Amino acid sequence: MISSLATNIINRIRRTIYLLYFSRGRYFMSRHVPEQNGIFYISGARVTLSGNHYLSMLEEIVFADSYQIRNINDKIETVVDIGANIGVFKLDYHK
Repeated sequence: MISSLATNIINRIRRTIYLLYFSRGRYFMSRHVPEQNGIFYISGARVTLSGNHYLSMLEEIVFADSYQIRNINDKIETVVDIGANIGVFKLDYHK
């Protein structure tokens, strides 16, 4: 069984890898991410994100795949993103 300390360390490493990947090396740690106008690359598109919680939103939708986008096998032509997450689901789905 993995201890909570080890789990915490693994999660921090995973978060760092995601930040490096989706920012193309621009951000290494969450404290390096600006509160406004953070630049990320989602599905090849350069996206500037702003707002109070955009990093946690990005983590939830893209990093953690909370909507299980990677499990969708069918090709969907139209995505209507009606949430408050500034279209990140749509960008992440259309890879």
